[in-house]
Amino acid sequence: MMNASTTTTQKAKTQAGFPPAPSEAHQKANFKKDTVDFQALLTQALTQPGQLSTAYKAFHNFSILNQALAFKQCLERGLQVSPLASFNSWKEKGRMVQKGQKAISLFMPLTKKIEAETEQGKTEEKSRTFFALKPHWFVLSQTEGNEAEFPALPAWNLSCALEFLDVEKVDFEMMNGNCQGYATARKIAVNPVAAFPLKTAIHEMAHVLLGHTTEADCADSELTPRNIAEVEAEAVAYIVTSILGTPGQESSRAYIQGWLGSEPITDQSIRKIFACADKIMKAGQQSN
Repeated sequence: MMNASTTTTQKAKTQAGFPPAPSEAHQKANFKKDTVDFQALLTQALTQPGQLSTAYKAFHNFSILNQALAFKQCLERGLQVSPLASFNSWKEKGRMVQKGQKAISLFMPLTKKIEAETEQGKTEEKSRTFFALKPHWFVLSQTEGNEAEFPALPAWNLSCALEFLDVEKVDFEMMNGNCQGYATARKIAVNPVAAFPLKTAIHEMAHVLLGHTTEADCADSELTPRNIAEVEAEAVAYIVTSILGTPGQESSRAYIQGWLGSEPITDQSIRKIFACADKIMKAGQQSN
């Protein structure tokens, strides 16, 4: 609702539960859609229990959108969900991609030089960043060779996420006891007797990060419809709590369906949902 650790190592031969070697830059940019069905990707995340947590354990150094993409491709191709890295990264670890293996495609940032006209009427070269699907990655089960080691999963902390994202948690002052929480500007409040306090906190954080609490200052044409704003925030809460293994997913699914009804959610909203969830997860790991 809204108002106006120490790193440890593990053996690569163990099954799921390890992060990939390479890190991924996160930037705000345009997407080259290619063949990704964002609707199906979100539906998969919301309807397959345990999928998000399993994907995160295997691919946590990648964006949550790419985690979902990698998981989906593993399922479709009968691959074991296991740590993910590029051909060269596996080679550096003493492992080689098995002959005949097909790479997994993920979104990666690409930069394109374009010419733009300045206010003075001159032409200057600028860089434009966009994301495009590229087949450069392989899971552990597609490789063979030496045992490799991966750092343990980082811990996640709500207070750390709030501080890093400059969101303040304040006392709950609403008289309506049925209200689980609310957000205004960059402040959130959670009812002390909320059914799922962490999920509610993340839902309200999402309202802030998605810009819903500041849209009153925008033109009417720029306002996110209330039902879509609630769906976006609750989908973020569902994704983050699913990854963390905390309760509330059934409640989230009912909440999302109640607000969405039969209305479709756009690809733009889905990308915002994944990006916001990713931002919250990374922010909560900053103390590690």
